Amino acid sequence: MSGANTFIQRLLPKDKRFFPLFDEFGTTVREASGLYYQLLKTTDLAQRKGIVDQIAVHESQGDKLIHKIITELTATFITPFDREDIHRLASTLDAILDDLLAASRRIVMYRIESIPSHLVELGRCVAENGKLSAECLHILKNIKDPRNFAERIRAIQANKSQADDTFLDGMAGLYNNGGNDSMDVLKLREIYLASDDAMRNYQELSFALEAILIKTT
Repeated sequence: MSGANTFIQRLLPKDKRFFPLFDEFGTTVREASGLYYQLLKTTDLAQRKGIVDQIAVHESQGDKLIHKIITELTATFITPFDREDIHRLASTLDAILDDLLAASRRIVMYRIESIPSHLVELGRCVAENGKLSAECLHILKNIKDPRNFAERIRAIQANKSQADDTFLDGMAGLYNNGGNDSMDVLKLREIYLASDDAMRNYQELSFALEAILIKTT
């Protein structure tokens, strides 16, 4: 979008129906992220199954929300910010939920008995970014304090950097520990990768929020 078009868009009345949808999306992602962290800390196999079922409900809700957002996007002439940014935001939120469900299902299906501490720490980073993202999406409709909004975005990115170190240390531990069974290594590797995918999508979400902040303030 050109500078002139952006200026004109700011003067025109905006359709604000997207904001409640993104607010709900943020809550959905926050809840799923918190449940994933809880799952990683739970040793009871039956309780794990129940937690995964809850994550699946949130993932299904995310599918409904992205469908609603895309439908509104095709039907709305004046959007509150660029269409590309709306689509990017919704797609990334949906991807985070997909990643969390993929990782959590593997924990149950592969009958993982012992969760490595590095994987638990990755879950903590996921949960923290879930909270920060929900806060950003809640105040997206009225960014009164751009500096505070930007600080939340930077916190998401800082958690991603910390998660990168945790991920690499955890993977190194898998490969370098000669006592690990080869099948266990393969199973845990998939869970590490899915968790890392979630964190990479949180980083992508922070970039989308950053773009919106720059264009609207």
